[in-house]
Amino acid sequence: MAPDSPWQPGTDTGAQAAVRPSVLMILTNPFEHDSRVFKEACSAVGAGFEVTIVALPRDGLPAVEQRDGFTVVRLGRESRVRYVRRLVWYVRCLAWCLRHEGTIIHVHDFDPVPVSYLAARLKRAGLVYDSHELWTSASELLRRSRLVRWLSPHLERFLAQRVDAVFQADVARAEDFAARYRLPQPQVLSNCSPLQMVEKTDLLRRAIGVGPEAKILIYSGGLARGRGIHPTLQAMELLPPHVHMVFMGFGLGVAHIEEFQRSSPWGARVHYVPAVAYDRIIPMIASADIGLALIQNVNRSYYLGAPTKLYEYMMAGIPAISSNFPEIRRIMDDVRFGEVVDPENPREIAAAVMKILGDARLYAEYRRNAQEGRKKYCWENQVQTLLAAYRQIALRKGCSLA
Repeated sequence: MAPDSPWQPGTDTGAQAAVRPSVLMILTNPFEHDSRVFKEACSAVGAGFEVTIVALPRDGLPAVEQRDGFTVVRLGRESRVRYVRRLVWYVRCLAWCLRHEGTIIHVHDFDPVPVSYLAARLKRAGLVYDSHELWTSASELLRRSRLVRWLSPHLERFLAQRVDAVFQADVARAEDFAARYRLPQPQVLSNCSPLQMVEKTDLLRRAIGVGPEAKILIYSGGLARGRGIHPTLQAMELLPPHVHMVFMGFGLGVAHIEEFQRSSPWGARVHYVPAVAYDRIIPMIASADIGLALIQNVNRSYYLGAPTKLYEYMMAGIPAISSNFPEIRRIMDDVRFGEVVDPENPREIAAAVMKILGDARLYAEYRRNAQEGRKKYCWENQVQTLLAAYRQIALRKGCSLA
């Protein structure tokens, strides 16, 4: 990759470091598997910003960690009592932000927005709201109290009117956000992979112990409700013996996969591979034959989004089978590297698999289209909007980039 790529952390002399504008990224997860935040932090460092990520604690993870030119600070200690942990963490986060330098506060998703807004106002820092999904339509909010469900959209609209920049991860979500709150449309920062030309590998074949005659389907990412795990397992019962399914990721869905492996006659053709380091994801995917992105319509945010795995399959140069939802269909129509299906219909999923695997010319066409499409749908093209917003805020705050 080119040395001046925004993906690469930059190098600074001591004089430059003294005047670098700083970014405090606030997120309510332990920053363990968050590829979007990792890419944003690396890109900001490469563009000349000093970056600190303030995250939740987790047992086994260091309280302070140096990663690729930026710093991760995990405040406090892990607690089993969720609401106590969050309340204490918000107080700690506010106090920490007020004690440390920050030209820009970049808040990820809605939960930490109020405390980040308060910190930005007290510090007179810029504030960027990066909503990874339509938070007020997400399943997590729908499980909360009626008061919280009523209050959250009003609070999000109020805060979105008072930040320096708002980002959404997809075009359809950005349009929905703007229409819902009658606000200017947020900028789009899709969670694409960094551009890399990866050739086909045999990493997965070696990991699961199958030969070249086997065909491998892969699911990459969080294993949770609404990710198409059950319909995928049902589809495996309709596919021939040489087709294997690999779930690579983490989450509560692992137990469901393991139960299928034990109880189903087809369980031997279903495999689980734990989540791998970020720089190994694309090479691992490149060893599969087809990628599955069968997000289910469990909430409006899922319905209007395009999952990260879709971009990963494109970057790895493999065909994809994905849900026939608006944003996914827009990308698939643009690049034409696979099939869209009803994610609830195992027969339709199995038919799409056999259509792609049974037609060598179609398979080769989808691979070529994916390899060409990744030049457009890559992180280097996406991140420029974020870096431009950072630079504008830094200039307004009297900072300059060397």
